[in-house]
Amino acid sequence: DITDINLSLYEKYEILILALVLISTFILVFSPHFNYRYPFHVDEWHHLAKTVQVMHSIKDIDTIPYFKYILNPYNLDLEVGFHLFLAGFFSLTKLDPILFYKFLPAIFAVISSLILFFLMYNLTKNFLISIFSMIFFASLRSNINILGLWFFTPLTLAIPLIYLAILTFMIGIEKNQKMLFIASLILIILIFIHPISFILVFTAILLYLLINKNLTKNNLIGLSPLLIPPLFGILYLLSLPKWFIILKSVFDL
Repeated sequence: DITDINLSLYEKYEILILALVLISTFILVFSPHFNYRYPFHVDEWHHLAKTVQVMHSIKDIDTIPYFKYILNPYNLDLEVGFHLFLAGFFSLTKLDPILFYKFLPAIFAVISSLILFFLMYNLTKNFLISIFSMIFFASLRSNINILGLWFFTPLTLAIPLIYLAILTFMIGIEKNQKMLFIASLILIILIFIHPISFILVFTAILLYLLINKNLTKNNLIGLSPLLIPPLFGILYLLSLPKWFIILKSVFDL
């Protein structure tokens, strides 16, 4: 029973500080919408258009959402996972996509911040460092040019998955190799949501393994789940016939 858990006064203060930082993060990220009910950035409106299009018919996922009958052969959606997530979320919750969209940046900033806390605590075992990491994360600058936490885009959805992939990877190589399968699954999801994030995270993991050569040599079989995401990514890209259309158009120029 959770009511039987005896927490020390210090631990209660830690939980209180953690909760206050999360609430402050939500308020800070949501603050641009205090006097504005709708998405800000043109990218958000574009993703909303794709989301509503998928909600009406998933068959139209590779068509331009602004034209009803025109199929654009070069409209390759490499962030299809983001649009499917939003379409599924709004379809299940029955929320208005346009009016609720303003809450998504703040919600996922809080989720990202919480996962970052666990990641940093796993690495440092230091509560203060983990808290200051959350504060630094919440203070990252956002604007219409570099985007950031104030806007809900594929990268915003990818951020908590990036932290979670690194966290499960670190736990997997240290304590529980089954966590490497979870890390691999998260990386595969990243391929569909934000491919650039997958490339950066997987490159960082490879560099870590190359630097820690003893860890790699002594655990080659245990690290084998990490081969799944890049192989899956290659097969996924090769399965996209529109790649060949794009390449043909480039070489024909």
